[in-house]
Formats: sequence, structure tokens, C-alpha cells
Amino acid sequence: SALRLFTAVEGFHEIQGYIWHDAAWLRRLGADPGRCVELANPAAEGTHQLRRTLLPGLLNAVALNRFHFPALSLVELGSVFEKGDREDRESRHVGLVLAQRGKRAEDELYARLKSAVSGWTWRQFARSAAFMETTAVKDRPWEHPRRTAAVAIDGIGIGRLSVINVSLRRVMDEHLAAWSIA
Repeated sequence: SALRLFTAVEGFHEIQGYIWHDAAWLRRLGADPGRCVELANPAAEGTHQLRRTLLPGLLNAVALNRFHFPALSLVELGSVFEKGDREDRESRHVGLVLAQRGKRAEDELYARLKSAVSGWTWRQFARSAAFMETTAVKDRPWEHPRRTAAVAIDGIGIGRLSVINVSLRRVMDEHLAAWSIA
């Protein structure tokens, strides 16, 4: 399975996030979640929208754990939800984040992410992953303006890779300005 490969082979640590967005965290990141499936009875204030991406939760895990570890390699295999006109959809996504102290490790972390994704696509599908430079999407503040790649297998998009810009790291937590995150 993908999770076993990323944890046993690539050395990532599994986390399990909530299936909803944290509205306060999204505001802090400057992220607009778009049209979300909404809960009628949320667990707490600001948790009424089901998540459309795993990235805000993974970034929150980095911010919460930065005091305890000098480096983090996190993976989450979890559900994301899309609001439909007739029917809402749930799908499973894999999210990865690498973080470590030191401002100059971005290239290394980006290369490690590419390697991990390449290994997964080869083992899972016997296909190579292609990485194409692309521009950041406006509603994804975690995408770097010049260091983002679209990932595809046989021309079919399967995800994106990016370095987290220092301005967003500072917004997440001022101490993360001294870290590298991809």
C-alpha cells in the first residue's frame, strides 16, 4: 500500500488529521477553501467545512511539532471531500511534508519529495512520475511562486509538489522562518 511504502521504505511518520478544515488556521494561512461540504452539527466552532485538501492539516502538524523535533517527515492518507451539484464526493488522498531546521535545506527537501513520489509511482504502478514546473495556484498559499511542480503519470495529473515560501512559514509561526519546508 502507499502508506506502507512511505512509512517503511521512505521513513515518513503517519499522522491522522481531522476531516474538517479549521477555519481559524485557514484564515491564518490566507487560504480560501472554496465550496465545501458542510456539517450540520460541527464538533466545534470553525470546523463546519469538510476538507478539500490535506495540506493545511499537515502544515499545522509541522507548526505544532517544531519544538519537539529538528526535522519532520509526515504522511497522511485521508479523505477529502468535494461539493457536487447533485452529489458530494469523498476520495482518498496522500499528503506528504518534509520540514527541518535550517533555511538552506529547501533544495534537499524538494529532491527528497520527488524521490519519494518517484519511488511510489514506480512501485505502485510500474510507471515513472513526470515533474513539470508550473505556477502556483492562487487559492493554495502553500505553493511557492517559482518552485512548484505538477506531478503526472502517463500525462495524467496526480498531484503537486512545492517548497513552502518563507512568508507563509513566518505566518504559520515566526520561528518557522528559520526552517525549510516542502
